[in-house]
Amino acid sequence: MRDREAEALARERETALLNRISGGLVSVSSTRAMAELLVKEIRNAMDVREAIFFLPEANGELAACNREPEAAVTTLACWSYRQNKALGLPPVVHRAEISDGGWPISAPLQTVMPEYARHDLFLPLQTTTRVEGIFYVGARGNNQPFSLHEARLLVSIANLAAVFIERQRLEAAANKAEALREADRLKTTLVSSVSHELKTPLASITATVSSLLAGDVEWDEDAVFTELRAMSRDVDRLQNSINGLLDLSRLEADAWQAQRDWYEFGEMWGGVLNALPAAERARIVFDVPDDLPTIHVDFQQWQHAMRHLIENALAYSPPASPVRVGARSTPREVRIWVEDTGLGIPPSERERIFEKFYRGAAAEKAPSGTGLGLAITAEIVRFHGGRIWVEDAQPHGARFVIALPCTS
Repeated sequence: MRDREAEALARERETALLNRISGGLVSVSSTRAMAELLVKEIRNAMDVREAIFFLPEANGELAACNREPEAAVTTLACWSYRQNKALGLPPVVHRAEISDGGWPISAPLQTVMPEYARHDLFLPLQTTTRVEGIFYVGARGNNQPFSLHEARLLVSIANLAAVFIERQRLEAAANKAEALREADRLKTTLVSSVSHELKTPLASITATVSSLLAGDVEWDEDAVFTELRAMSRDVDRLQNSINGLLDLSRLEADAWQAQRDWYEFGEMWGGVLNALPAAERARIVFDVPDDLPTIHVDFQQWQHAMRHLIENALAYSPPASPVRVGARSTPREVRIWVEDTGLGIPPSERERIFEKFYRGAAAEKAPSGTGLGLAITAEIVRFHGGRIWVEDAQPHGARFVIALPCTS
């Protein structure tokens, strides 16, 4: 009766430990965190010297994920992984003993090396499809072999670790597949969105050149100049589309290194306004205090961001209506906004408009575009550690706000 009571208490402690480990594994998200959790629990439950998880790398070789092992331990772990055999488990002679002992798995339980004289354990992390690695448990502090109950508990823990690692691997594979599907979707969107922007000016340029080269038409100097000016606009449109794609790819790859310096607000907007036609410049209304502090930005990148916001506001506002540009400062940040007088942006689209190639419902009433301007602006703002969002303007329209932290 005492033996049965002791066994019942041992099973109760084992169950509590496994429940605690199972609950802990739900809250961890990395293999290293899983290893640290299990090692801590095992050391608290048993007097073991060390516990190490060996996981396969891309080249197929095993590598320890939570600490550096001895060379002999690594060699035995590699053998156990290749053979899918456990080392160091207590010897079991009859299958009935395995069943009566409550082993959670039937193989590989027996030690496969009769001459193996160490008092540590090497347990394969076996799942239904593959071996995910090796769980090594060092010898106990008193250098005594593990009992059947202790070995059974360690095998159960190894099974929990194997399931966790398999889940991580499958989630990574699913995320990779999802990323590939998203890349394919973006490629399709890119072709459909950009092809029009590239083909339209090319077709216009081709038609103009063909007309100028035709020998059956007499062209005077003024007519030639008009056609060439139209070709110049088409070339600019084509170049802007290509530059937008290049800028976005460089920003997303962090290949556009920022060259930051301190600039005044007026310096930033001078180049942007000079690039606009005179009629468009007359529509810009500024609301900026004289004591606005300087901002620490990359001049070229920031002009790109401001130009996209201004062009966007001009395109979506009614002809001849004003576009307002304002700024205010607080001790923590400088806020800059560009406000149009268009139809506004519904709440359901206020996050998506900063996505690549997305053009909202209001885009149907505006000139065509690739949907890259706001995405580029958002990347530049992110690159500078700032925030960007859109809100309603009064009485109607949209206000794009950039919050840039004050950098000392």
